[in-house]
Amino acid sequence: ADIAAADLASLRALAWQRDLLLWVRGAMPYWNRSSGADHLWPAMHDEGACYSPAELRHATLLTHWGRTHTRPNGSSEYHLWRVDPHARGMYGWSRCYDPCKDIVLPSWRRPEAMGASPYLRRSSGGGGGDGGGGDGGGSGRDLLFYFNGNLGGTSQFENYSFGVRQQLRREYGHLAARAQRFADGGASGGGGVPYGERVIVTDVKTPRYSEMLSRSTFCGVMPGWGWSGRFEDAVLHGCIPVLLQDGIHTPFETVLDWRSYAVRVPRDQIGGMRRRLLELSPPAVQAMQLRLSQVWRRFTYGSVVAAERARAAAAGRPQGPGAALAAHGADDAVATLLA
Repeated sequence: ADIAAADLASLRALAWQRDLLLWVRGAMPYWNRSSGADHLWPAMHDEGACYSPAELRHATLLTHWGRTHTRPNGSSEYHLWRVDPHARGMYGWSRCYDPCKDIVLPSWRRPEAMGASPYLRRSSGGGGGDGGGGDGGGSGRDLLFYFNGNLGGTSQFENYSFGVRQQLRREYGHLAARAQRFADGGASGGGGVPYGERVIVTDVKTPRYSEMLSRSTFCGVMPGWGWSGRFEDAVLHGCIPVLLQDGIHTPFETVLDWRSYAVRVPRDQIGGMRRRLLELSPPAVQAMQLRLSQVWRRFTYGSVVAAERARAAAAGRPQGPGAALAAHGADDAVATLLA
């Protein structure tokens, strides 16, 4: 059968990693000793290790895509790995992620995209929020729920996000316009919108994305064509992540107790999500916000930002953004991985 042009991405990913593995086996003396069992291997594709060589099954794979399903179907337009004969040689023929040995890492988020984070405002002298053991800036959150991103509104995106984003839009999209007016103009502009109706599910891009996350108590986390960085966006702004992705692990889920700072809602219960969030007691919400303020650094690469700024300074080059984040380099994602 002819191979569609879009499907070539999976074959390129497979071939590139096989070539790299062949080089490692020939040039390095240690891989063959354990078949990679004492090695780390990055798999950063949209669908993580799905297209990686099956020969990596003994290594610890570092991925952003913690999909636990066995023999999964594709979540994107790249379905070729489920088609013989190529798929049988891919890691994803069995599963794309093994929670017993693989690790889901946070994705990189640009420091300048975190401008309204309560954790960084205090570090930069902007006041508000908490950089350490406070409540994580829980006060001032006047929106119940926020999600801004592609909602799969065209036929091209029919299978996007497994249809979860589309389902969320059908359930709550009608609340967005009124809630957004409230967010733009306060109580008078929003006509006194009750807190329980301040739900924004939208695909309208905004330069105030960071601000909206910081004003929201809960933020939606769903896949895209594979992994997405919505979990990191929520955590880094002190917004409690609402996980709407069945069978998909979030970053460091096998390392940290996600139940202490996030809420998981099964897909067949999305229709009752708003009620469930409103039923959480204020002490329970505050406890999760406190825990977020204690773990948020684990989802940043502050030490990398600090190192890059130091190199720039030594070379006499502009250091660029990220001073506030660099100040929180300890206990970041790198330290968590190596601990």
